[in-house]
Amino acid sequence: MNRILVIDDDFTIGRTLQLHLSNEGFHVIHLQSVEEGLNKLTTINPNLILLDLRLGEMKGSNSLPLFKEKAPKARIFVMIPPHDIENTAMQTGADEYLHKPLDLDELDVAVNKALACQNKRLREDLNYRLPVEPIAAPALRERKEDLEELIRNVLSRANRDLGRQITAIAPEVMKVLSHYHWPGNVRELENTLIKAVALCQGDMLTMDLLPEHILGNAYKKEGIGKNHSQ
Repeated sequence: MNRILVIDDDFTIGRTLQLHLSNEGFHVIHLQSVEEGLNKLTTINPNLILLDLRLGEMKGSNSLPLFKEKAPKARIFVMIPPHDIENTAMQTGADEYLHKPLDLDELDVAVNKALACQNKRLREDLNYRLPVEPIAAPALRERKEDLEELIRNVLSRANRDLGRQITAIAPEVMKVLSHYHWPGNVRELENTLIKAVALCQGDMLTMDLLPEHILGNAYKKEGIGKNHSQ
């Protein structure tokens, strides 16, 4: 689970952010001082830091280089007063600036985008670091008995990478995915599920989240998805 550290001396704001982001599926810690944040940074090991630019004796802007030094892989968003210009935040070395009062919907988009990019870079870094030997794997259409388990594994990984909590797949969706021939193999399956998870507004993958070519194939071959198409 992605970890987010919120540092804001305003308890109400910090607690609101903690509850909101926790409900979005993140592990969130709220601290009220820069000093406490720096002391606990190694233990918390956050993926993203939300830092108030104006707080306490050690301002967020002064402490930001220390956070970047101690947590070089963490994305850092600074929260700034509405009258501050954008360049003020960006000159501090932050990855993103957010004007107070925060728009929680825009915050969700920014956080999910930042963490998805971070996770992608980590995977690419691992690909370069780990010695990989090519393995001849059968095409996905030849592994239908493993498909449902693979779908659930990809869903779990997409949830983790995008910070979502999709807990169910509608039975008709699973049937459509199981009958599709997957010419693009596992990569096509991964792309399909990642897009579905990103667009999903609830906690279940439904038919309207599937690409039209997959739905059309299911209806043509098996008569599945007729009601959706109409």
